[in-house]
Amino acid sequence: PSINMVELGGGAVIAGCGQTRLGKLGETAGTLVKEALDEALADAGLQRESLRGLISMPALGSNASNAMDFMPAHKIATDLGLLTRPGGQDFICRTVDCGGASPVVALREACTLLREEKLGCVAVVGGDVVGSMQTNDFLSRLGNNSGSPAIPSKYDDFARWHMDTFGTTREELASVPVFMSMQAAKNPDAMSKGQVTLTGVLNSGKIASATNLYECAKRADGAAALIVTSRGFAEDRGMLHHCVPILGVGEA
Repeated sequence: PSINMVELGGGAVIAGCGQTRLGKLGETAGTLVKEALDEALADAGLQRESLRGLISMPALGSNASNAMDFMPAHKIATDLGLLTRPGGQDFICRTVDCGGASPVVALREACTLLREEKLGCVAVVGGDVVGSMQTNDFLSRLGNNSGSPAIPSKYDDFARWHMDTFGTTREELASVPVFMSMQAAKNPDAMSKGQVTLTGVLNSGKIASATNLYECAKRADGAAALIVTSRGFAEDRGMLHHCVPILGVGEA
């Protein structure tokens, strides 16, 4: 497959980040996204008025009253008054939907807006409330009413292909959650801090032919946000010393 690489050099930096707690929170996705965004703005030392663009992605666990599944970037910007303020007609919203790759694609889109539209300051936000969903509702939202785990089954196809193509062993694949659990044990914000063993992964419940329970992501409610700015924007405001440069973003 072709790879689209944006070489950004010093043109874009991450100026702030924010995230909510994780778990079954009983909040809407929109509420959690706003919480994460305000935390990211505070981390950057900025106000909402500094934003000139916002990129988001659909929320699987949204509903009619929340409406985060349809044009969520526009809904968030509208709810925050970013589109109705003076000059709001120049505010740019983008919604990206590339499954699990959406956060990286959204970051790429933010960098593109900074480079091509000269926006100066853009927010990348995402959130969902799948942890609070009933399992049957979750499967229904995926378009699968048979009870079959659609997402693990699809990733299982790729796992089988990798094993058949490159000779990757089942134990090598199962080592991934083992190493991830080691990192989680050191992270105070991790949902699960207990370390798992290779034997534990291989003996956990079988979900698909080459995928067991401990290799599947946990469902949770939560949100996160990044404030992405141009280097010039950060320099003008004396923020550059705590910003993280973005060297490049790839999309395959």
